[in-house]
Amino acid sequence: MTTHFKAYLRKATLACCAALLFAPSVSFATDALDISIGLKILLLMKERYSGPIPVAVIYNPAVPSSVSDAESIKKNIDQGTGIPEELKFSAYLVSLNHAEKLAGAKVAFMADNLSSDGISSVCDAAGKQGILTISSNINCVRANQCVVGIISKPRIEIYYSPLAAEASHLTFSSAFIMLVKPI
Repeated sequence: MTTHFKAYLRKATLACCAALLFAPSVSFATDALDISIGLKILLLMKERYSGPIPVAVIYNPAVPSSVSDAESIKKNIDQGTGIPEELKFSAYLVSLNHAEKLAGAKVAFMADNLSSDGISSVCDAAGKQGILTISSNINCVRANQCVVGIISKPRIEIYYSPLAAEASHLTFSSAFIMLVKPI
């Protein structure tokens, strides 16, 4: 190989790596299976919950698809489809701009299309209050902001951030730890 071609190949490889690193993550609307799996995780926590469990559904008011996804998440939780019978939930919507409305929630579901700044402030507030944060955007877990990330298509994968869990003072059973992929 010539020196020029090697230099060109090296530059092209670096450009591709940079593009992959800084490319926006693909996000998908949260489906009923994501919600069902997320709420079943409460059964695998060391802390036991009773009564109606408040679930904050976080959305970006500036993005219509985020609002729509949040409304869909809330509707699925309210209908109870695929949700453990031994647990009762009370879902409510919270705008990224109003993280103070997380107070009292035990779980925070992140809707689709949240800004990285907004999700960071919401996850910080949730962590300080011991709220389990769940997202279908795995990058939130990789950034150690969300505690749990769920992908249900094409196959079910559950990701877990031990750092985010520790910051939120959340503990899980050994069964949970065996089922998930720590990041």
